[in-house]
Amino acid sequence: MTSFAGRTAIVTGAAQGIGAAIAARLAAGGATVAVADINGGGAADMAAKLGGPSFAVTADVGDPESVATLHADVIARTGQIDILVNNAAIVPFTAWDEVDFAEWRRIMRGVVGFTRALATELGAHGITVNAVSPGLTASEGVMSSRTPRPSTSSGPCRPHPPPHPPALRAVPDDIAPAVAFLASEEAGWVTGSTVNVDGGHVRH
Repeated sequence: MTSFAGRTAIVTGAAQGIGAAIAARLAAGGATVAVADINGGGAADMAAKLGGPSFAVTADVGDPESVATLHADVIARTGQIDILVNNAAIVPFTAWDEVDFAEWRRIMRGVVGFTRALATELGAHGITVNAVSPGLTASEGVMSSRTPRPSTSSGPCRPHPPPHPPALRAVPDDIAPAVAFLASEEAGWVTGSTVNVDGGHVRH
């Protein structure tokens, strides 16, 4: 496993789902993880599970003052921020298979364009910026916010080796390794990229 010893990581939306899996992966590699989430109790529970020097911070990434406080808190505790995983998101009430292609492209152009712009501007400082685009993932937020459908939500499902039928879905632990790689020194020559981690869904 890649070593993150001596490094501090902020993972937003880390109380559950993909964020929790990413936080666990980085902590297992030796990182001090700031488990940031609007759900303070959930963040505290997750930080306790990680153990070691990891800690929880209650933060709302939609509130500039809360983000500033998050930054100040992490710097005060660790003196550094080496990895930022901007994972926090809201789960839309529109079912994933009802989002039309035009809307999907509109959303992704904001994310992909921002990633490329930051990579260009921050590269001179030795900072890499990449995006991970997961496919349908059975996280707590997704499973609690949508009506189960036989084709996508009936019972636990694990993906087959890609390409596989788009009805199958990932679990958070399927997404975390890609994030860990991009956060590692091994990915030092990767920046401005968007990595699809979707079991081949993008091909269908």
